[in-house]
Amino acid sequence: MANINHVAIYLRKSRDDENEADVLSKHRQTLYAFVEQKKWTYDIYEEIASGDSLEFRPEMQKLLKRVEDEIYDGVVVMDIDRLSRGDDEDRGKILKKLARYDVKVITPQKPYDLNDEDDSMHVGFKSFMARCEYMMIKKRLKQGKIAGAKQGKWTNGKPPFPYEYNRDTKTVSVNPDKLVTYRLIVEKYINEPIGLQELAVWLNLAGVPSLTPDSPWSSTKLHRLLTSQVHLGKIVYQKTRGNFRKDGKVTKRSTDEWIVVDGQHDPVKTEEEHIKIMTKLQQNSLIPKKARPGVRPLTGILYCAKCNHRMQFREKTLKYGSKALYALCAYQYPDGRNCEQVGHRLDNQFFDALFDGILSNVSTTVAGNKDEVAINELRTVIGQKQDKVMQEEKALKRVYTSYEDGVYSADEFALRRQGREAAIKALHQEIQALNEKLAMLSGQYSSFELKQQVKVFKREWKKASSPKQQNSLLKSVVTRILYDRNDDNVDLRIIYK
Repeated sequence: MANINHVAIYLRKSRDDENEADVLSKHRQTLYAFVEQKKWTYDIYEEIASGDSLEFRPEMQKLLKRVEDEIYDGVVVMDIDRLSRGDDEDRGKILKKLARYDVKVITPQKPYDLNDEDDSMHVGFKSFMARCEYMMIKKRLKQGKIAGAKQGKWTNGKPPFPYEYNRDTKTVSVNPDKLVTYRLIVEKYINEPIGLQELAVWLNLAGVPSLTPDSPWSSTKLHRLLTSQVHLGKIVYQKTRGNFRKDGKVTKRSTDEWIVVDGQHDPVKTEEEHIKIMTKLQQNSLIPKKARPGVRPLTGILYCAKCNHRMQFREKTLKYGSKALYALCAYQYPDGRNCEQVGHRLDNQFFDALFDGILSNVSTTVAGNKDEVAINELRTVIGQKQDKVMQEEKALKRVYTSYEDGVYSADEFALRRQGREAAIKALHQEIQALNEKLAMLSGQYSSFELKQQVKVFKREWKKASSPKQQNSLLKSVVTRILYDRNDDNVDLRIIYK
């Protein structure tokens, strides 16, 4: 092909193709030989990712950025569907970018000029058919998982502690060492007067390994562990709908939509034990939902400055029968220590000081007195975390390559892959938390908008007739309020929207 000198080789293997261990290796050899025969110079982009979404394909994103630098004459792929099997928007982004910079799409069978009407139509048709094929594969895969679940087979990814999944036999078995820990938790919770938080503290102090490395036991982890029906020898499928990775949300289905059948794995607790656990959890529920108080004025926005957890509110009866509302920090560290924050009564004096603080501090905030140092530091940390994600993804890619080349056994491959994927997941969670903090520090209102919103707050605050209305007014101008008390001095740091 004339005028082709420097190209990008793009190799992608879907995560759904894990059983075809040599697919990527064969594609790599084929494209190397093809490009070298043409005597083109080349750069290589290689990843293991679904073609469904461009968002989760870092190598393709890097390739498209370099296309903008106009350094490539073509992109070499095994077939058109390696570029994308995503929806019209994703597919369109890739093809439009290549066409705009006059970058040819080249396969060993045929080169395509996206600025040529016939070639563009051909590529568009093949991409559409690849998308249809992908959707059909997804449909069959889902149907297969449901059919497998109804037969008692494990089809839900990683099984809960203390089970392990064997990829070679496609079965779930109990890890004897982990079973000892699981039985300890079940028996201690059932037989001793202990709550989930106390049990979590006891496990942490005793040095019992948690479900995930570098993450201590917590009441939430124990609740999920103790209530799981999988430990009864059941398979539970179709509990949720949605895709968190793609859509950012998952919703729980009603229980009549669940598929609950006897599994092929061994149970690790009895029905009697499960009933005892569920009964104790219900009895230990602090306050029934119907009896819980409504929204307080500071619900969701008052945070402890010492541990950065939300403050709680409690109503106390005073000497002569009157009642007063108090804010306090009830956070308990993993080692059992309570947060050292001292609470305070939420009386008229407290709210007057808060009201004055919101009005007086807004001028310095509007004038640009944001914590720019903290914001820049956060951006630096986020960048470092993102670089770390790229490093881990490259390491994961090397793990797959080594497995395909016969360097790792199936067990070694599974262990190394799980470790890298867990690290990537943890980094993404950290980045999400940091981005939330950055958004909080950066603020969402312009100076003018914040001034106008504070004017509304000032006008309506005294008119508010309920705690819920007060809460709405506060949330209209404030993201959070950091509370700190030292002796009798109370500091309220207001973070505006």
